[in-house]
Amino acid sequence: MLKSWLSAGPVDRSVGDGLMFVASEASARVGKASWILRYRFGSRQKEKVLGRHPEITLRTARELALRYRAQIQQGVDVAVQKRLEKLRISDAHNVESLARAWYERDIAPKYKRPEVVEHTIRRHIKPVIGKLPVEVVRPVHIDEVLTRIVAGGAPTVANDVRRYLLRMTVIAADLTLTADISKHLRRTTASLALDTVAQARAGWAVPRRVRL
Repeated sequence: MLKSWLSAGPVDRSVGDGLMFVASEASARVGKASWILRYRFGSRQKEKVLGRHPEITLRTARELALRYRAQIQQGVDVAVQKRLEKLRISDAHNVESLARAWYERDIAPKYKRPEVVEHTIRRHIKPVIGKLPVEVVRPVHIDEVLTRIVAGGAPTVANDVRRYLLRMTVIAADLTLTADISKHLRRTTASLALDTVAQARAGWAVPRRVRL
């Protein structure tokens, strides 16, 4: 269905309950489109972009739309939610608050079991570097987090934590933390390499300290 719509040219079609499949002529030509949720908030017609096709499937788009409609029914204007998130990120002066903002934006509304990520942050990141101001984080701090986890016999968790920290730097760059801080965090986490899980189980997976 979606392919046939795109092959016909520009698209602005409903797939039900306010979920729209929208593509300009140029986007349709290369097989791309946007998923948009249209809804009324008060007396105003609003739109919330859910993501891009084909990266987001119809099934996923419907699940996202369902979640956002539930928020709308609770009085949340989801179209302005991201601007509010930007304000929260701008106040994320330490690692704990940055992690909380990332969790609220990218994990809680999208994961089936967000509590797993929240537990990992609370247990492994917050106690070690949670109170550190973002701008003072150095490789040695990230290394300490990962080394403690590996020493506790959980190398796969260490890989998860490294990935979480790297993704936090993405929202720092996407939103309103300064470019210098987000670049520094990205470089810090990306520079630290963990060996493979197989090597970890052989006792080799110690995060390598990298001098920047």
